Amino acid sequence: MVVAALYGVTQFIFGLSPYTVNRNIRLNSTFVNPNYWGAAVNIVIFYPIVDMIKERKIKIYNVLFLALFLFNLLFSLNRSSWLAFLLGLFVILLIENKNL
Repeated sequence: MVVAALYGVTQFIFGLSPYTVNRNIRLNSTFVNPNYWGAAVNIVIFYPIVDMIKERKIKIYNVLFLALFLFNLLFSLNRSSWLAFLLGLFVILLIENKNL
């Protein structure tokens, strides 16, 4: 996923995405459709977040992975993946909050 995410950043920088319309670049990385790419990123984007919460320490590689995946998620321009990410953050906050 990290290699695919780096390819997504390369697509954005050089405009290689086949889904570029009116200067709006939708990243699809190695997937057929940007919607599939957004869903795949949502599967792995929570790992660095949960790792930082559990360790109670911010590590540079977790921040880099999170930034890389978040960039790919935002520029897939997939609203349902954005909503799934926000709902996932809400669930993580509910689970990790000891007072609830």
